[in-house]
Amino acid sequence: ATIEEAALIMYQNKVGGLPVISDVGALVGIITATDILKTFIKVMGLIGGKTRLTLEVDNKVGVMADITKIFADKGINIDSFITCKQNNNRYELVVRLDELDASDEIKNLLESRGYKIVHSVNIG
Repeated sequence: ATIEEAALIMYQNKVGGLPVISDVGALVGIITATDILKTFIKVMGLIGGKTRLTLEVDNKVGVMADITKIFADKGINIDSFITCKQNNNRYELVVRLDELDASDEIKNLLESRGYKIVHSVNIG
């Protein structure tokens, strides 16, 4: 199973760990909630430091292309996107940047294009 499947099984069953079984049925280890958290931190690259911006955006075609162009035009690399659907047919779009600080210039550009910044933080 993937780490996502293990996390979901653990969450749904309210358990802190699962046995890891080989193809022949032998116990080879245990995956714990700590292992999942460690993987989450590693996958997100948080140890090296990131900037996290949360934007409120409309649910429409082209939003991500427009936002990525804004960052690309300023030479800022986007590490990852996460979308979180809201109840009002809008999305919260979490953008993680390799840079440790999103400048006021990029924030102003985003807001001038109609993207509301609801949260900004440096992590790591």
